[in-house]
Amino acid sequence: MYDNFFKIFIIFALHLVIFSFLNRASAQNYDQDSLRNLLKSIKAEKRFEVAYRLFVLNANHEDYRIPYQYAEESYKAAEKLNDSLKIVKAGKALGYAFSKGGDLNKSIELYEIMLGIAKRNGYVDQVKIILNNMALGYTYQANY
Repeated sequence: MYDNFFKIFIIFALHLVIFSFLNRASAQNYDQDSLRNLLKSIKAEKRFEVAYRLFVLNANHEDYRIPYQYAEESYKAAEKLNDSLKIVKAGKALGYAFSKGGDLNKSIELYEIMLGIAKRNGYVDQVKIILNNMALGYTYQANY
């Protein structure tokens, strides 16, 4: 009797887990679709936030060109706004996209530029992240 109850409970629990996973995945896809549509029609002030959010959502995408596209879009928007913190954040995103695509030299070059901007403006947290990213790039190149 308890055997059947246990089996039914396990099946119910698995269905619940699968349903919640599928529901979360479809909600995330809806969010991404909404952000993509919004990106087409907004002005520079909000363009950075939307493009950067799309980068974050797609950073681990199998195809490196997807996060690269959004990182580049956020970088262009940050430059138009002339906002140094946004430029640094978007530059880090672009550097990540380059390294994910296998272009470590470009990634490190961009991180060096972002490091200068971050140091000049006193963005201590950003400096730490950039230095760690550069260390990873040099390690992957076996350039100690």
